[in-house]
Amino acid sequence: MQLQTIPRAYVRTSLRLSRIPLSIAERATGNEGNEHWAPTVTYDAFQANVKQVLGSLLSDAELVHQGELQEARIATVREARTLEAVAAQTKAGAERSFQDRRAADERERRAARERATRREQAAEAEHAAAKQKAAADARARDERARRQEQKRKDDLAKAERAAKTSEIATERKALAASKRAAATKAKAIETDKKLRATKARRKAS
Repeated sequence: MQLQTIPRAYVRTSLRLSRIPLSIAERATGNEGNEHWAPTVTYDAFQANVKQVLGSLLSDAELVHQGELQEARIATVREARTLEAVAAQTKAGAERSFQDRRAADERERRAARERATRREQAAEAEHAAAKQKAAADARARDERARRQEQKRKDDLAKAERAAKTSEIATERKALAASKRAAATKAKAIETDKKLRATKARRKAS
């Protein structure tokens, strides 16, 4: 389970609990399931705003997206209510025929639905763009980490080669010194032999 699902679930639960009084009122007034009822619209607008604000604070893009979609739906409902009120007023005071009024109202409703659809599509596109950017940022971070790790490995290999070269040079110097010491010792032994031979000849004579 992702960590963000915990606060998201808490927000949803809190909103459901806070809606209980409204649900009771809807049943009592016969408006259960009526999304156009004014108290329901007001509460749904509040709920959409809470989701967007808390989603932004919690860096929960999914919660923000839900709030945006709910806000778009509420805008559609409100616009439909406005259009219905305008249609009612027009019907009461207009002189044009019923067919003309119905055609005009239908055009208005269709335009409202199209605007709502465009808003929802824009919200979806924005959400998808945010996900793509997050994925691109993650890939960029991974690539930087890979390059840094490769550089660390290269530096380590370079240091190991330098240490090996230094070790070989030291061994060669030590070997040369050992050879010089052996040659010096051999020369000293030879000199000592010559001295002893000279002394021996002197004693013999």
